[in-house]
Amino acid sequence: MELKTLFSDIADAIREKTGTTDKIVASDFPSKIRSITTGGGSGEIPNYKWVNLNMTSNTTPAPYVADSSTTYIDSDKNTYEAYKAFDGLLLGGRGTCFYSAENKRWLQIYFGKGVKCSIIRFYPAESYVPFFPKQIAIFGSNDGKNWIKIADSGSVATAPEKGEWREVYISIPFAYHYYKFEFSDAYNGTAQTILSEVEFYADGL
Repeated sequence: MELKTLFSDIADAIREKTGTTDKIVASDFPSKIRSITTGGGSGEIPNYKWVNLNMTSNTTPAPYVADSSTTYIDSDKNTYEAYKAFDGLLLGGRGTCFYSAENKRWLQIYFGKGVKCSIIRFYPAESYVPFFPKQIAIFGSNDGKNWIKIADSGSVATAPEKGEWREVYISIPFAYHYYKFEFSDAYNGTAQTILSEVEFYADGL
């Protein structure tokens, strides 16, 4: 995305949240963003809470839509669809988690409306902790085509323990319809990703 387009999108988001049609110059972005993310603008106070989507398929319940770079099917015909990262089950066994084995691995969720997240956390599949990614990048979009990188876990030296969530913080939350997660190689050095669950500390769900 070109820098000019990015600035235009930020200005449009600020106008939408503050209810103004005035021109907004780039030098005003920091103060306007702080106003929005701390409950300014419309006067509404953000209501953040931990949310699991409890999905039962890639499109259920509506309007949520889960998608991923691939759907893996193992030798026993267990499937590892995208929605299994959002199904509320922390079992982490065969067929109950998200699994991808492509060079460029990603997972995506569409909320059907703008949702602001300040933390997104990831739970390892307890039987497959070595397949947890060393690094997770988070992107936001309102059309599913133009993406902005909004957070990155950085490369963490050690894998999470069994039963331990890994949290990624979004320093300046904006409301996005889509969130996408891109994964590095796993702790065991393979180009594979296995996750049990993803949850959102969100305002708007």
